[in-house]
Amino acid sequence: DGRDPYFEGTTALRSSDWYLYRDPNQTIQRTYVSGVNESEKALDRSISGARDAGLFSFADTDWVQTGLATHYMTYPYVEYGLFLALCYAEREALSDTTTFSIVFEAADKLRHLQDVVYYSFELADAFPSFDDTDIAQVWKQDPVWQGARAAVEHIIALDDWMEVVVATNLCFDRIFGELAKVEYFSRFAAANGDVVTPIIIASSEADSARTLRWTVALMEHLLNDPLEAKHNRGLVGEW
Repeated sequence: DGRDPYFEGTTALRSSDWYLYRDPNQTIQRTYVSGVNESEKALDRSISGARDAGLFSFADTDWVQTGLATHYMTYPYVEYGLFLALCYAEREALSDTTTFSIVFEAADKLRHLQDVVYYSFELADAFPSFDDTDIAQVWKQDPVWQGARAAVEHIIALDDWMEVVVATNLCFDRIFGELAKVEYFSRFAAANGDVVTPIIIASSEADSARTLRWTVALMEHLLNDPLEAKHNRGLVGEW
């Protein structure tokens, strides 16, 4: 629309100096790529080892079809929606330090999506009855998912990049993300003899912990700003 590529109006939150924020993880591209490479290789070895040891067969077949094929394979829609929202946020962010933190999180979301899709191929090989062809309709129509879908679509539609960060990292992922991935998929996988799914989720939860650390640091920067703290605290509370 002819405006400057970066301007303060992209978020209602205010900072005396956006560049004072620092990522406590000290993540840069080189360390991120190296760390991701090691994580993905470890995950691949774990899945291959479980397959070779015949551990897939321990899982209850009803759990595989309902818990995994129907619901866990639907979770990539969540990850992709949040990836899209974060892509907008990183483009609008007002310092390179915040931009990189958001970029790495967006990349994590895409990786987690791909890990689940790759896992579906392994499950299809291990269980001839495995069928996840209806996941698009599950995402669009199953009542279990409609609250999550509405929340993700609202986050995608936000035009305030910091509201995207708050909604994704401090609200959605802390509430629905933890409930679905940890309290449902991980907990009930173990109860149904599925020892592989928790390994995949543990890998993604390590990334979520890194994201939470930098989000807390960014919020501390904004909510303790010497000039803008009162304004920011009120607005974040409304969000």
